[in-house]
Amino acid sequence: GGFCVYTDGSGFEGGVGAAAIAWNGNREGEWRTKHLGTEDEHTVFESEVAGAILALDIVKSTPRLTSVDIFTDCQPAITALTAPKPQPGQYLLAAFSPSIAAPPHSSHPQGLLPMGTSSCGHPR
Repeated sequence: GGFCVYTDGSGFEGGVGAAAIAWNGNREGEWRTKHLGTEDEHTVFESEVAGAILALDIVKSTPRLTSVDIFTDCQPAITALTAPKPQPGQYLLAAFSPSIAAPPHSSHPQGLLPMGTSSCGHPR
């Protein structure tokens, strides 16, 4: 079967973090969170990309997938992940690309889908 994974990244009270949660039909599935560090060390854009990496971790750990849609609310992250170029957070973009190019089994993410648009702390 297939499912959807929703991602988000944000800054709150001086910290920056990311999360991803999978939904299969109306049921909540696996979820992941990651605290990246302080707002002095990391950007919200980095946290949005980290959320996409967490989504791929969920996909890798789920056997027998036939389809996966990954949703994010950060248009700059979608652009950066699908057409990488030198910019802040490059180390995260480099971690994402091999993961999506080499899925662990026959199914793989069909793509990143926008849930809306946000500047997500990244210059347009």
